[in-house]
Amino acid sequence: MNPDLISIIIPVFNVDRYIERCLRSILGQIYTNIEVILVDDGSTDLSGMICDKYASRDYRIKVFHKQNGGQSSARNMGLDHVHGKYIGFVDSDDYILPEMYAYLHRLLVENKADIANLKCMKVFGDDVTGIINSEKDEIQIYFGKACLRNLLYEGTVGVLSAYGVYRGLYKKELFENVRFVEGRINEDIVLSYQLHERAEKLVVSNRIGYFYYHSKNSTTRNILRKKDLDLLWACDKLNEFSQKETDADIRYLISIKNARSYFSLLAKIAYFGIDIQELERKETICILLNKLRDNYFLLMKSPISINRKIMISMLCVHINLLRWPLWIYRKLTHQ
Repeated sequence: MNPDLISIIIPVFNVDRYIERCLRSILGQIYTNIEVILVDDGSTDLSGMICDKYASRDYRIKVFHKQNGGQSSARNMGLDHVHGKYIGFVDSDDYILPEMYAYLHRLLVENKADIANLKCMKVFGDDVTGIINSEKDEIQIYFGKACLRNLLYEGTVGVLSAYGVYRGLYKKELFENVRFVEGRINEDIVLSYQLHERAEKLVVSNRIGYFYYHSKNSTTRNILRKKDLDLLWACDKLNEFSQKETDADIRYLISIKNARSYFSLLAKIAYFGIDIQELERKETICILLNKLRDNYFLLMKSPISINRKIMISMLCVHINLLRWPLWIYRKLTHQ
């Protein structure tokens, strides 16, 4: 019997420095029955040419070129052209271990699940020497509402890329009439919620398989810009979803996610600063601080880490109490 086809969607935009590393890691998968859908989102560097070059060498690669519309738009085009039974996502500046999709596929098939997730690791370069999965695999299985509760809980306690769609493998049926919201960032939060809400069975592994590349130009490592406030939009969407949700735990975890968003944005301002050409610094900080203070006791009673609670407490007194320790940390770690 032929193995199931896995469709891997990769949005591409001006990543000619990284795309070949990404493609090598995907074409080197020990699970070989894959189709790689590259969506060149109007790149102005050599990215599009590199995609075409790789497609000419490997029949499993399909390339689509389009006008720039953002990552969500590129991912949606990829979803419109998939043929696989299962769907995965990789960002074009990231890379994965050779066994990642074989492992995720095995988890799905053996457990008859809808979604399989593993762990991501943040990296700052190409060298991942010594990064191995030496620990015994720990598998957790969730059913029904517990699939969504687990996603929200992981987001609450700070699991890296908890909402990132690239950490999972999904049954194609989950995407029926569901797409990424275009023109926004943090779109993974909304779509991941919808996918886990639809799932009847979820498998989560502690194994590392995905390397999330953190460059100096990453959106998470730059000053706060207007588009970063899309995090508030994403949390508003979760609040909308919670209005029809009967599970009290899910509603509670959504309220924590919403409250934590104010902390995340303020911490970014304290760490990197704010784009004063796009946002009024004093007004933005004031609004976010007031929201954070309103939710202070909710966050203190929540399952977030003690370190985060200390940082939240410092912010609630004054943003500068957090800015200087973070500035010193940034200098010491050369970030």
